[in-house]
This record gives sequence, C-alpha cells and structure tokens, in this order.
Amino acid sequence: MAEFQPYPFAFIRGNIVPIEEATVSVMTNALHYGAGVFAGIKAYQMPDGAVGIFRLDDHLKRMKNSCKILRFPFNFDEAAIKSTIVELVAKNKPTGTTYIPVHWCTDPTCSFRQTSLATTI
Repeated sequence: MAEFQPYPFAFIRGNIVPIEEATVSVMTNALHYGAGVFAGIKAYQMPDGAVGIFRLDDHLKRMKNSCKILRFPFNFDEAAIKSTIVELVAKNKPTGTTYIPVHWCTDPTCSFRQTSLATTI
C-alpha cells in the first residue's frame, strides 16, 4: 500500500499556508464534540491539463445551509471562498482528489446556541 502523502498547502485562518502550519488547538469544539460542517468537493485534472471542480456552487450552498442549521457563523464572501478553493486546488495540483473544506467553531467556549469564532480550512 502506498504511503499517505498530504497535499503541500491548506487554507486556514484566512490564508493558504504550508500544510505543516495548518494546526488547530486541542480545545477546538470540533475535536471535542464532533461539531463541524464539511463538504467533500471533487477536484480533478481534465484531459487538457486544466483542473476541474465538480459542482462547487452546489457544495458551498449546502455548506452554508448546514452552518445555518447548526448556528455556526458563515459571514464569508462566497466569491472569495470560491476563488480561494480554486487557488488552493491549483497549488496542490490534484490528480483525482477530494478536497474537504471544513467550517467549525474554534472558540473553546462556543456552543450550538452561541458561536463567535469560526475557521474554514
């Protein structure tokens, strides 16, 4: 079996960073309670070498709706999220990859009723 090789870049706290810098606190609510929202987004290399992203708008719409249901803040510019995902995919050069943006409450005191901080990676 091939050894797992992480992608070289991740998006966290508003920046694309080397994967080694994409860390979260052990106090993150998502780690303690599994409180998170994710969307598995398929990115793939097309025959002409360009990168395709499957139904990005639909994935982001579902992700935003899930955040609303869980009362997680989703005060991000959707065009900026889309361009960041496209940039991250291009930097990581996928060859049939699933990217999973995650949005969760990072404030250790947050609850489903009151969330104040959030991170998307």
